Amino acid sequence: MKKVLSTVAALGLVAGLASTASALEFSATGHYDLIGTYTSQSTDGGITNDSASDAWLEHEFVIAPKMKVNDKVSMNARIFLAGTAEDEVGGAGEGIMGQSDEEGVYLHYLYMDYKSPIGMFRLGRQAAGAYFGNYLNVVAHGDRLRWYSNDLGGGFKLSAFLQKFREGSPDPASSDNDVDIWSFGGFAKSKALTYSLWLDYFRGGDDAAAPAPYGQADFYRFKGYYQQTFGDLYAMAEFSYKFGDLNEAGSEIDTLAAIGEFGVAMETLDLSAMVFYASGDDNGMTDGSKDNAMSGTYGLGSAFAPFTVLTNTDTGLLTAEKAGVNANAAMVNAGVIACGFFADVATSDSLTLHAGVGYALAESEPAGADDEYGWEVDLGLSYKLNDNLSYHLDAGYLMAGDFFGADPEDVILVTNGVSMTF
Repeated sequence: MKKVLSTVAALGLVAGLASTASALEFSATGHYDLIGTYTSQSTDGGITNDSASDAWLEHEFVIAPKMKVNDKVSMNARIFLAGTAEDEVGGAGEGIMGQSDEEGVYLHYLYMDYKSPIGMFRLGRQAAGAYFGNYLNVVAHGDRLRWYSNDLGGGFKLSAFLQKFREGSPDPASSDNDVDIWSFGGFAKSKALTYSLWLDYFRGGDDAAAPAPYGQADFYRFKGYYQQTFGDLYAMAEFSYKFGDLNEAGSEIDTLAAIGEFGVAMETLDLSAMVFYASGDDNGMTDGSKDNAMSGTYGLGSAFAPFTVLTNTDTGLLTAEKAGVNANAAMVNAGVIACGFFADVATSDSLTLHAGVGYALAESEPAGADDEYGWEVDLGLSYKLNDNLSYHLDAGYLMAGDFFGADPEDVILVTNGVSMTF
């Protein structure tokens, strides 16, 4: 509690100084979420028959201060004051700029923006999602040295960065067991059209002690994103292709993932259809090739949650759990082919209703297993209590398929809570 009070006091002191210094502007945004969850059965390690139900309460408080020193320089941060802290990218060990303790205070971001004649430099610990959209992306942070070019015309910019994906040790006397990412690409972003194209290069440490599966990694990721609106219509697509050498054992990586969505957004009604694909590996790398596109830790990504059960961060099925349990290993290895249909209806300025139905199956099921993950039906609502406070209720019912064994138990998941933003 002392850490929380000292952090708030420090922010208050900075705000006080900012009010008397014309060269310094201070602002802050943030949110507080209080969420209750019920599940009809545990899904850890897969859906099991007749397992016990569970219910729990959690909360999260995050504040994001920004200090503008002048027209060229600003400092930005994101401070996690309560809740279950999100994983850093890479998982093992702290980044050299990260900090955490048992009281829950966690510094997600702390970086400087510098606007130079050749573009903007963003230096420090910052948002480190791997993708432009939500598919396969994670809500995480990492140490990056990043550059954005000036506008090259039509809102198009180039960008490049170096990221410490995994910092084994900042001690120069230690062996090299780091994992670094070099990335280069271009993007344009506007209200009607957003697109990007990137190439990432992963380089693992020379030391065999580097963590699996990235010891002596030497592979690439080619990825692209597209989103456009046409009046009331909108479309989105994204893909990711990884290829190269995975580790010092000579294993190769060859994975593909893609998503497409099409919808119509009218004044009070939003209808959409989605399909997504992530390649699987039906032989568990016994042929020396890693073919499954999902992350063993994050699955389809903690930022991607179209379905209440299958892609909820509380279930550990196609997406990692908040509690630190990885996504379901069997599903990660088998990959996924899925489709979904969604409807959102605004019945008033305050109340929005949601309905969805989806079907998912394995892309490469293991020998002797069925490929059906199952059908899911979702219902939900969001009610705006005032400009800064809203209530939400979401319920999902997964009719579990035979991938989980003979006559698996269906899963019910219900979450509700309040969210305050500022």
